[in-house]
Amino acid sequence: MRNMKFKKLLSYNKNYSPGLLILYLLFLSLLISLFSGGNKLCAQEVKKEGHWYFMPSLSLYEQYTDNIDLNYQDEVGAFITEFSPGLLIQYPSPRKSIRLITKLKLDHRARDDGEKETLYWYNLWGYWGHQYSPRTTYELNAGYDIYYTEKDLSSPFVNVFDALTRSTVFNIKPSLSYDITKTTNAKLGLQYALTEYELSDALDREDMGATLFTTQSVGSRIKLGLGYSYYSTLYDNGTGYTENQIPIDVFLDLTYIQLKISTAYIDRTYEKNMTSPTGEVLKDQKLMLYGISFDLGGQLFKLRSTSVELYFKNSFYDDLYGFPYENQETRLGVYHALKKYDFYTDLKYGINKYFQSNNKITYWGGSTGLKWYASDRLYANGAIDYTDYQYDFEEEAAYDVITANIDCGYRVYDWLNIGAGYGLRRSTSDVPEGDYIENSFALFAVATW
Repeated sequence: MRNMKFKKLLSYNKNYSPGLLILYLLFLSLLISLFSGGNKLCAQEVKKEGHWYFMPSLSLYEQYTDNIDLNYQDEVGAFITEFSPGLLIQYPSPRKSIRLITKLKLDHRARDDGEKETLYWYNLWGYWGHQYSPRTTYELNAGYDIYYTEKDLSSPFVNVFDALTRSTVFNIKPSLSYDITKTTNAKLGLQYALTEYELSDALDREDMGATLFTTQSVGSRIKLGLGYSYYSTLYDNGTGYTENQIPIDVFLDLTYIQLKISTAYIDRTYEKNMTSPTGEVLKDQKLMLYGISFDLGGQLFKLRSTSVELYFKNSFYDDLYGFPYENQETRLGVYHALKKYDFYTDLKYGINKYFQSNNKITYWGGSTGLKWYASDRLYANGAIDYTDYQYDFEEEAAYDVITANIDCGYRVYDWLNIGAGYGLRRSTSDVPEGDYIENSFALFAVATW
């Protein structure tokens, strides 16, 4: 059955409309012809404009997968076409920095069962920073995003925004930083975000906040922080909540140890009988929260081009999404870098604990990869990862997931890279829904001027 699907890949698929891909390729070819001498042209423009830099980019990604929904039965293949133009404008200087990034991503999926899905994501992000004096710095971050899809998608490749028919997000964050002394800093930050949904049951929301936070360095390894924050979230049905927070942080940085302890007093007030996802009316809260993050590790030793690194991380949150949560992870890795190739292998072990629900996820595994540089223009890359998951929920389940990929790329010009790749994802489980296998083949082209 699977061989039949691979044969279909080599033949014409009546559900796939090649016109869109041909249009993309023609557009790419046009840009290549226009910018084949573009490096000299861009260099002249940069010199003429002084510190202004303009960097357009374009990527085209074509993939076929034989199991887009990761089903253990009734597998459905699909062609996936991704087209993404972008533009970066920046003005760096010793005291002033401006950066503007705009990017559009179009994703068209033609499935073997006749269905077609189209989604797009548009992002516009800007940054302005100005050092007014040796002690004073102004910053401004602003962004605008649009997510759109024709219908709800259940594929695991789709993120949470794609499950909504259409959404727009606007946010802006100005801030002012002032060094009171050489070891004391105060920072004032404001934020505003507006999220709107169309053709969906989700509620529009408006978020506002203000934060004043001071830090005090004690020597070169200890930093203390104290602040005040105000947050407000309001939904279009009149519900929402406001928060007053007093955060306190302690940060310790040693050679191989990093420790951060965070505490906060929170006074939370709910508006108009706001309810939880389970329908319960939420009550006003006054509570103390704390979190601890502990990182241990670094490079154990290095022998010529080979290094061995060990990391242990433990994070505990008294309130994450409404209940205590703890994450532990240990990694041991070996990395080898030479002129012609890079090699790595690492082992991992971790635990995620959700205390209120008594749920726990334990995982362990390892990965290895090799990147070979045949020349300054041609490379080949391969990697494999194995992870064993144990879910200790009401219904226990175990999954073994293997992912492998191999790809190669060629730099045609300094501004143009092309390549191809193959990927494999296989999962075995003690529940039928967890057994599946997926093969995917891809072609890509990336141009950056």
